[in-house]
Amino acid sequence: MRRSAALLAAVLAACSGTTPYRQAGDANLEVRSSLEGARASLHIHRLDEKCRTRYEGTVALDSPVVAVAIPADSLLVVSFATSSFLGGNRGSISRELALRPRPGYRYRIEARYKDAIYDVEAIEIPPRGKPRVLKLGADCG
Repeated sequence: MRRSAALLAAVLAACSGTTPYRQAGDANLEVRSSLEGARASLHIHRLDEKCRTRYEGTVALDSPVVAVAIPADSLLVVSFATSSFLGGNRGSISRELALRPRPGYRYRIEARYKDAIYDVEAIEIPPRGKPRVLKLGADCG
């Protein structure tokens, strides 16, 4: 648990300033978003063998479907931001996923916001067989 808290603190610190993510390779992640009254971004971090993160960049989730090439050992952070009627920042929330993509597999993240309810679901899609829902979390241990 302490490891997750330290990892989350490092991620949030890195997300405060954003850099556009430079993709390398073929897209292995599809992010589908449905955002009614919110903005969302995907922050990509690399994880090393000691569970330390290195911020790689951010992708704005400004289209209903965004394809992304994620690195082998990744920490993905979906962050949502909402604003009030008068334009002030009303709030933000994020969800994390530690992921080690497997060769030949595809991944999908569903990011939804409606009526003050945030929802993120991650799915692993094998070359054959049934997709499975992945557990969200920043614990890479």
